[in-house]
Amino acid sequence: MSKELLEIRDLYVNAGSKEILKGLNLKINKGEIHVIMGPNRKW
Repeated sequence: MSKELLEIRDLYVNAGSKEILKGLNLKINKGEIHVIMGPNRKW
């Protein structure tokens, strides 16, 4: 049985003309907790 719950590969996200994620890779296995933090501001 696989322990992997979620895998994200090479994720890019733009908010208007602002690039906010550039090539994000993330793998979450069963029992793990991950937090992604950054500036919280109006675009």
